[in-house]
Amino acid sequence: MSSYFYDIEASGLDFDSFPIEVAFASSNGDKVTYLIKPTYDWQEDGQWDTGAELTIHHISLDDLLTHGDSAKDVALALNSALPDAERFVAAYMAIAHEG
Repeated sequence: MSSYFYDIEASGLDFDSFPIEVAFASSNGDKVTYLIKPTYDWQEDGQWDTGAELTIHHISLDDLLTHGDSAKDVALALNSALPDAERFVAAYMAIAHEG
């Protein structure tokens, strides 16, 4: 059985950021990446961090709108590509703390 590592890039580092890219690599060398086209609501209510675009993910909003797939299509593609796979996530975890 292959193991899969996947990563999700976000529009920024704040809590109102939204997913913009999902990529995975398998232990047998397969690599896949999907750009996620932001929904209207994500664009209106979410946060696009130009600093993150320039220094972290290097993906423009225009590229997402032009080349991205819907979040539903990306989720379906991931489910199809990774059925019954053992998965590991590489992620920075932020914890909300209210005083």
